[in-house]
Amino acid sequence: MRKDCLKAIHRSMDYLMGNNAMRLSYITGYGKYHETDTHDRWAWGKYQGGVSYPKGWLSGGPNNTFINDPVTPANQPAAKSFASENTAPDAWCSKENAVNWNAPLVWVAKYIQENLKPLTVESTR
Repeated sequence: MRKDCLKAIHRSMDYLMGNNAMRLSYITGYGKYHETDTHDRWAWGKYQGGVSYPKGWLSGGPNNTFINDPVTPANQPAAKSFASENTAPDAWCSKENAVNWNAPLVWVAKYIQENLKPLTVESTR
């Protein structure tokens, strides 16, 4: 893969891990400030009352297009339209935890891990 593509993948992961307008990692359990709850019907019954969500769940992230849930702020710029902490059951527009986001996250994380050397070699030049 070309190095510019690898850098783009790396920057995308940086965004997910907290280098974004919210200064929040959208992946539960990763980063200094990270997502603590996602919109997941199975998890609502299992992870309540101070029990942490499992590490590694990716929430949908900010979204200001077609907001139809009661807690995602619709009057914010796209990058800031994200529901606050402990609102997951009602925040399906910004906090949904879906396989179509989490499966690519696994692939990208593994790909970065396997191709880290080309990035670190270049950064020392």
